[in-house]
Amino acid sequence: SDVFGDLGAVWFRKPNVNPLGKLWLHPDKAQRDNDTVTGVDVAKERDYTVFITTNSDGLAVGYWRFRKASYTQQGRNLERYLEHFAGGDIQVRYDATGVGNAFGDIVNELDIDANIVPVIFSNASKQEMVTRTRIAIESDWWHCPYIEQIAHEFAAYELKVSKTGLH
Repeated sequence: SDVFGDLGAVWFRKPNVNPLGKLWLHPDKAQRDNDTVTGVDVAKERDYTVFITTNSDGLAVGYWRFRKASYTQQGRNLERYLEHFAGGDIQVRYDATGVGNAFGDIVNELDIDANIVPVIFSNASKQEMVTRTRIAIESDWWHCPYIEQIAHEFAAYELKVSKTGLH
């Protein structure tokens, strides 16, 4: 949690959140109908696939965490999930390195009404994402429901810099 500073002001507990944290949608459809960006992290067996959506006001408005689904099923899950955010401009960003590259092919073959943006992870891009996230938190812009799995991910995140500046 040292990487992202004090997260106390980030979390909100109302509206109520499913305590299991598997699927959560903000109950106010107007909040979900703003312009949104959905981050996608794909996995298959041991790790979890995660979708998290933030609207243009910096409010997390959707979250879905699941595992043991084929990449094709994950693409269909993304298509179903995005139907809850149909009111504004929808952007999806996904990790296009490794298995994410194949996932991108699958998603691009589906009829998803969204701007699909691949993100190639590198040392520089990881550092930029961490910096932007810190700024969003420190400026009180980004707010998220308290979901134990999200809080754990923030607390467990470590950024290591080698002597050569690699992360």
